[in-house]
Amino acid sequence: DSYMFRVTFKNACLKVEVQEKTVTYTLVEGPSLRFIHSETTRVSLKAHKAVTLQLKDKFTDIATLEFDGIIFDMDLLMPNVDAYHMAAWVATLNEFLLLRGTQDNTTYAPVTEEEYLPLKHTWVYGADRHAGLRAFLARRGLDLPCGVSTDPP
Repeated sequence: DSYMFRVTFKNACLKVEVQEKTVTYTLVEGPSLRFIHSETTRVSLKAHKAVTLQLKDKFTDIATLEFDGIIFDMDLLMPNVDAYHMAAWVATLNEFLLLRGTQDNTTYAPVTEEEYLPLKHTWVYGADRHAGLRAFLARRGLDLPCGVSTDPP
């Protein structure tokens, strides 16, 4: 029961190998890379060096606090992936609603599980991935113009 992925960040390529109770980080490319593992353990890697650390819980223990963002597609590797999808999307949408509420000088109710379920159908099962989000925003009375790839984050 294991998986492996690579992350490119700040001109460095990090290979992450997760086993049942350990994770091994290897700096494949780049002179050095620093990050935090499990909220408290600082890891500093040099080129082509590896470090293996213990995991408390392999699905929640790896913190990437110094990364700006990482997106994985690990649906086939993670048990109970629906719970992770829901938690991530609900957190993202609630953060958006909080920010938008500040801009609009209003309070938007947090996303409910009932609101997430129609979104899940579009995101998880491959329908028009933007349609569910547009419908969610419309039900909330919100208009968010589509961006383009050259927009800033």
